Amino acid sequence: MVALAQEEGPAGGGRVPSALQGIVDDRPYVTRLGVEFLQALGVALPDVPSGLSARAALYRSLLAGRRVLVVLDNARDSSQVRPLIPGSADCLAVITSRNELPDLVAAYGARPLSLGLPSADEAQECLVCVLGRDRVDAAPDAVAEIIECCGRLPLA
Repeated sequence: MVALAQEEGPAGGGRVPSALQGIVDDRPYVTRLGVEFLQALGVALPDVPSGLSARAALYRSLLAGRRVLVVLDNARDSSQVRPLIPGSADCLAVITSRNELPDLVAAYGARPLSLGLPSADEAQECLVCVLGRDRVDAAPDAVAEIIECCGRLPLA
């Protein structure tokens, strides 16, 4: 998903991809990520507000009037992404998660899209994209074990 966003951001706008480390309960990570987002938008580190609410407000004001695709990949829960959702109608947020996030539907009008697991063949093709065809073909038993051990999500 992050790779897609890097390729397909809105015309004339920017892209802000991030991997949220959703399976890790690391609340301070969102705070650090907010700082990184602000720096990516041109805010010098000394000018970054100290509180999360102030950072979120500055972040949203910097996005106002801009066309930006924000990709929040592997969200643990809604509280993790809420400060990073743009407030501008010109922006789009794509949020991926292994968990359902129903309160984002109610609060932001999010449109959930549930995806099933890839087939074993599709999972193998994901590994081919990362490892290369030669390496995957050279170790079919190891590839099958990787795919089985990670529940057909070899890149997660």
